[in-house]
Amino acid sequence: MKSSCLGRLLLFGLLACCAPAQAQPIPPGFNPFLLPPLPPDAPKPSPDPRNLEGAWYHQDMMEVFLTKTMHGDPVPMNDKAKALLRERAVADKSGHPLANAAVRCRPPGPIWQRDINFPFAVLQIPDEIDFLFEEFHGVWKIRMNQPHRPSGRREYMGDSVGHWEGDTLVVDTTNFKDVFWVNSDLTGAPLSRDAHLVDRIRKIDDDGPALSVVTTIDDPAYFTSQWSISRKFIWRPDRAIFAEYDCEDDVGRPDGVSRYGFSDAPGPGEN
Repeated sequence: MKSSCLGRLLLFGLLACCAPAQAQPIPPGFNPFLLPPLPPDAPKPSPDPRNLEGAWYHQDMMEVFLTKTMHGDPVPMNDKAKALLRERAVADKSGHPLANAAVRCRPPGPIWQRDINFPFAVLQIPDEIDFLFEEFHGVWKIRMNQPHRPSGRREYMGDSVGHWEGDTLVVDTTNFKDVFWVNSDLTGAPLSRDAHLVDRIRKIDDDGPALSVVTTIDDPAYFTSQWSISRKFIWRPDRAIFAEYDCEDDVGRPDGVSRYGFSDAPGPGEN
């Protein structure tokens, strides 16, 4: 199976299958992630706008390669970011795409972790709000009304602290352990270990209960200005029981990166 095809299948969780020679394109207008409507007697989310508990799901088609901000402007990449994207594109075209955190079954950062079309559940106590993800069995921990930890302590999902502004949960995240990618393409837009993310999360009614998440990215290492993306996640209590996710049985084995044609990407200090 062609490495770039398998890589995209593993990285995106796409439901479309790969042919031996090339990936089969998704037909225009077809969304493989669209779920059937919930039955009328399905559990409802809490009416409290500050209670986010329950299961949520990204059923919109993923923006595999981000080129525009939520306001329609070009992503403000600097020369370093553009050069890195060209390097990734050359590696991908050669059949040896650069491995990232997801290929190694490591947490890929909160943006990518949410964007993949897998369910996540929110657990909540006054001092902490946790997002638990089916994919990678990832956990995004948000400590409420706390200062950031010392900058020397870094985590794959970053150090996230939150507070409420009215009915909007505002989450400030920094101190990442590894470089990561905004979007899920093998030539995706980069983020550095020192990226600063601010998420504004609130419950909305959009043909049913949903979460709105607006993420503002501030990373001078790769972007000339701040920019934002917007996502919606629908209420899906039927997805609260996660399916098994065995990344380690795929590319996460000791020989997985080279076996599937991936090449090592620069380390955290190099990118």
